[in-house]
Amino acid sequence: MVFSLKFNNIYKNKSIIATIFLISLFSIYIYYENFQKTKNFNLYQLDGFLIIETDMYKAYIGTQNSTAKGILKQFYIKKSDGNFTNNLIFNEGTYGFGYLEGAPYVGINESIDNSFFGLQDSPNVSIQIIENSSNTIKIEARTLYNNYNFSEMWIFIRGKPFFGSIAKTTENREKRMVNQNQFCWMIEGSSNVKMYGTDEYGNVNMYDGRYFQPIFSPISNTYSWINWQFLKENVSLGLILIYTNDISITGETGDYPYEYQIDWHLGSGTIHTPTFRGYKRELHTIYYVTRGCNNNKISEFAKESYSKSEKKIVQTPNFQAVHYLYNPDRQHSGFGSVIVNSPYIQIKQNAQWSHLENPPNNWITEIYPLMFIKQKQISGEYHFSPILYFSLNYYNGSQLFEYGNITNVGIREDNYKKEIWHYAVNNNIVYNTTFTLYNDSDKVFVSGYAKLTNSSNVGQIYVEFKPVDSEFRKIDQYTYTIDLFDNMYGNYGTTVIVKNYHKIDVVNGSLRIYFFDSVKDQYNEFEFILWNHLKHVRNKAEITSLHHKDKIYFNQHIFNLK
Repeated sequence: MVFSLKFNNIYKNKSIIATIFLISLFSIYIYYENFQKTKNFNLYQLDGFLIIETDMYKAYIGTQNSTAKGILKQFYIKKSDGNFTNNLIFNEGTYGFGYLEGAPYVGINESIDNSFFGLQDSPNVSIQIIENSSNTIKIEARTLYNNYNFSEMWIFIRGKPFFGSIAKTTENREKRMVNQNQFCWMIEGSSNVKMYGTDEYGNVNMYDGRYFQPIFSPISNTYSWINWQFLKENVSLGLILIYTNDISITGETGDYPYEYQIDWHLGSGTIHTPTFRGYKRELHTIYYVTRGCNNNKISEFAKESYSKSEKKIVQTPNFQAVHYLYNPDRQHSGFGSVIVNSPYIQIKQNAQWSHLENPPNNWITEIYPLMFIKQKQISGEYHFSPILYFSLNYYNGSQLFEYGNITNVGIREDNYKKEIWHYAVNNNIVYNTTFTLYNDSDKVFVSGYAKLTNSSNVGQIYVEFKPVDSEFRKIDQYTYTIDLFDNMYGNYGTTVIVKNYHKIDVVNGSLRIYFFDSVKDQYNEFEFILWNHLKHVRNKAEITSLHHKDKIYFNQHIFNLK
């Protein structure tokens, strides 16, 4: 209609031409806007799935009749030629996207087997359509499974190249050890997939093997993200991590390029984590769709959303938990135990996977700096790297004996204190070690004794702290420290404060606390304190009081999915 108007001497009146042109553009703009508003945005049910279909993708969420109830089981991206891709999500068993793990299913109080079960495995999942409007679709799945409350809400928005999820779990039982303390995502892995993601600086790297990804880094200018490029399909599917209730988490590529997962409190694989009633995990995620194999769009979106988000300074929540179990899943036979003072420090006994090519001593005790943890792959199995190894040792002049067979383990706890103790015997040496936490302290109190049961075994008994990537430095006769550095948090370290001893030496960087010439039935007592801190301690005056907690804060960048 605009172009049917007739004008006399049109070439002489340039202003009229300009007006006609602008009216034409406005008409095209209105048409385009109407097209945007009428884009395909449908929800329907078919063959055990709730299906959300848009002009960009189709998402299949399993119903009660699906093998993976309540999670994203199939996903298809519409390519540039108008056709949908093949399914991009791993389609066997109960696996998929938004796979919530970590519900122990063996025994009354704990898991001695691989507890990768969760929301999608429950026989009774409630799946509800919370909203189905012209602009928003919300679907929520809930269940109580093995005394865990699970929920996951999926949020789809008209005309957007992304959608989101809000996933939560809450423990309903006291004192349990959980492995697979994770949420995970599993794609259809093949040689035609490349995986990319951010590092602690926000730079983009290609992940070509098992990799631990720092999340919510204070030195980054973007939300952390992962992006899978499906080369044969010429599309990309990514996930952006926008919120968690606890900063003590780490991303992990798992069996590349098959799986990506988020680990809570060193909950990687078979390494057990203690929990308690009310223990919560929460994660908000955006799923980003791209036509073409590139990282440009997800990178720009994550960076821009991060810069425009509402920022809150939040104190990292802390919790204390302690637990043990006999013969933890796939680990060396015997007791395994964990005591955790999050986000400060965690101590694991017998934590190494039994299938390592060169496993350490069965009863080695590993000490981790929980929040500022270094991650690396060890001997073919992913594992978090401790900063210290602790052991009780007996040297008879020709042979060294460490710890021995732990024959008993116990826990004592109340509202103020949690402690775990180990009793062991080796070569006529009796050992007893107790680790104690107080709810007003960021330190671990360690005490115990060693004694001979046979007078012919006179020799040296000593406690040893062996650093992994550093050496002990003396502050005074009772205080020794190691200095460490982390790319995300800068200087940090661990200080040992010794309360009583016969002799202290630093041997090849290790701290040794000796008991000399022990005789039969003589109790050689020890007591010291472990303190993990975000600084390098230079003198005794810098050590905080024993009943004190350094408050650790982080910036929470809020992207409102709701």
